[in-house]
Amino acid sequence: MNQIEPNPYTSNNVVKTKREYSVADSVFAWLSLLFGYLFCRVFPISESPFGGFIFTLILFASALIIVKVKKRKITLMPTLALISAVVISASLILTSNSQIQFFSYSYSLISFCYFLYSAFGNCIEQGFSNLILVDFFKALIILPFCSFGKMFIAMFSGGSKGKGKIFVKIIIGVAIAIIPTVVIFNLLSYDSDFTLLIDNIFDFDFNILAHIGSLILGVPIGLYIYGLFISSVDNKCENVLCKDNVKKAGEKVKIAPPVTVIAALTPVMFIYGVFFISQWKYYISGFTGVLPEEFSYASYAREGFFQLCTVSFINLLLLFAVIIFLKRNSKFSNIVLKITVIVFSLATLILISTAIAKMAMYINTYGLTPKRVYATWFMVLIAVVFVLICIKLFVKKLKTIAVSVCVIVFMFSLVALPNTDALIAKYNVNRYIGGSLSSVDFDAMEELGASAVPSLIKLENHLESTERDRSEEYIYENLKEYLDMFAQEFENDERDIFSFTIPDALAERALKSKNYL
Repeated sequence: MNQIEPNPYTSNNVVKTKREYSVADSVFAWLSLLFGYLFCRVFPISESPFGGFIFTLILFASALIIVKVKKRKITLMPTLALISAVVISASLILTSNSQIQFFSYSYSLISFCYFLYSAFGNCIEQGFSNLILVDFFKALIILPFCSFGKMFIAMFSGGSKGKGKIFVKIIIGVAIAIIPTVVIFNLLSYDSDFTLLIDNIFDFDFNILAHIGSLILGVPIGLYIYGLFISSVDNKCENVLCKDNVKKAGEKVKIAPPVTVIAALTPVMFIYGVFFISQWKYYISGFTGVLPEEFSYASYAREGFFQLCTVSFINLLLLFAVIIFLKRNSKFSNIVLKITVIVFSLATLILISTAIAKMAMYINTYGLTPKRVYATWFMVLIAVVFVLICIKLFVKKLKTIAVSVCVIVFMFSLVALPNTDALIAKYNVNRYIGGSLSSVDFDAMEELGASAVPSLIKLENHLESTERDRSEEYIYENLKEYLDMFAQEFENDERDIFSFTIPDALAERALKSKNYL
């Protein structure tokens, strides 16, 4: 319920609305402070993957309960955000790859913000919308700071008016006292009697400083979370980046005449034409499987690969620029748009297909590595986006941006959830055992970390069960060294429950099976 008080500073006695916070609002304020503290405790996520997974579940469970308490109906978009975030966050314990863990955790936290935002009906358009990126911008940047300081007020709602301010003053005082207290304690710790007395009185543990630091650093994070929550509940900033404003802005930036677009893109198209003609035999080798005489497999795959990736990305930016800035005031403009999209898409798809064909030859000869897998994944992703842009020309109702976001999330889950590193190791070992790979790249295996250990144990079992020639003996000796190294890392690491991952558990079990541990 809102109280209406007269404003003494206006001559026409304009009413001023003062917000009152419900019990649910107050509880979530305290939870936001807890969330900030927990966020700091599991950071960096590579050291506490299981802790990050549990934290993600707590975040969404709390948000889901508070939405139900507020009697809000959860629609399609917040439901998809919740499900995808929880599923992808499982990769935190399904893989030991720190990069995958980082992106999975980041996606889960971003989805949590979007869930709060969309669950209270703040989306610019309902359902799948091309304005979804604007929604993300509002959820992450605008709404949290509209009510950034409301957490402390909500904590003591229902009490005396000054309690919130008093609590803020106490927090500031404690924060100011921490640094001099720590400095003085360290200076006086030279005296053994003093430190012994402190230990006896307080059973002092230096780790308490880490918890205090996490609590202090967690305060702004809690303010951010609660600011987003209360702004979403109150539907603040409805007129900021609303549907009409965004569409008007989109129309205003369409300033490029078709002739200007043609003049700007013709040199680029000419360069593509000359390039494809001059390099046709070179690039077609990737599809025929015939290696050019002057190249090795490694140099052929690497030659121009990253340049092709860069050119493909630039083409995507050019297409977006044409779509955004091209005037749409005539039939000729639509023809220019279609020709531009088709020509640039075909050119890019040809570049991508040749790059992937070259990489396939490289993988067939030398096996998989994370870089080869993720580079190929990126090229396929760009190709899918270009295909969607082409489809949009003929299917006007297609929500290209919304579908592209879904495709990116889906494709990321394909590399995050199955523990790609373990699959890479398994692929290489199986091919070596089957005879289609001449050697095993142990440097690449070391890059895979604990995920590679079960496959390396399988390789060791294979080598021990056969008569080894000179090359196999060399591989066997290197294999033993690498397994000893992994075992040493396990023995030296101080692990707790929050650092648990399934690849680590499988690796430890595999090492114990061969008495390395």
